[in-house]
Amino acid sequence: MRLVEVIPHPIFKVSVYSHDLHYYIEIEGGPMKQCFKFSKELVSAEKGGINALLDEAFFKQVKTVFDTMHQNFSDAVRRYKNL
Repeated sequence: MRLVEVIPHPIFKVSVYSHDLHYYIEIEGGPMKQCFKFSKELVSAEKGGINALLDEAFFKQVKTVFDTMHQNFSDAVRRYKNL
């Protein structure tokens, strides 16, 4: 797997990796990470490729998932501290 691109984003670190038949999109937000795997057949260079796929609506949903992950993490730490 090789790093293809780091996509600038004001909130997240977005890394794009290429591996055989897929692109792996790794999105980091603080101590959390989300990873997406897209078939190279699905992502067409003619339509703007990865950058077109990662639109504002996509990142809005990514942030929602990160918010949920953060809440889950915080709840787990709180329970742990109360043991």
